[in-house]
Amino acid sequence: MNPSVQEIREALQKATPGPWYAYGTEVFVESGAICKLWGERPGGEFKFDNYENNAHLIANAPEWLKWQNEKIESLQ
Repeated sequence: MNPSVQEIREALQKATPGPWYAYGTEVFVESGAICKLWGERPGGEFKFDNYENNAHLIANAPEWLKWQNEKIESLQ
């Protein structure tokens, strides 16, 4: 299922306001971390594969989606 422009707009409006940025395994806004790509589990710590690239994508997704949505709307 492809998202609609309206669905993307609503998701962006509901998300934590940015700008977002990645530092190591976490995604932050000015007030603190909003996503952590590692954690504790019984038996020790784990990190997800490719966490740095994932954090970069997550941190930039709101701005990229906003830009993309504006481009789509301008073509309609």
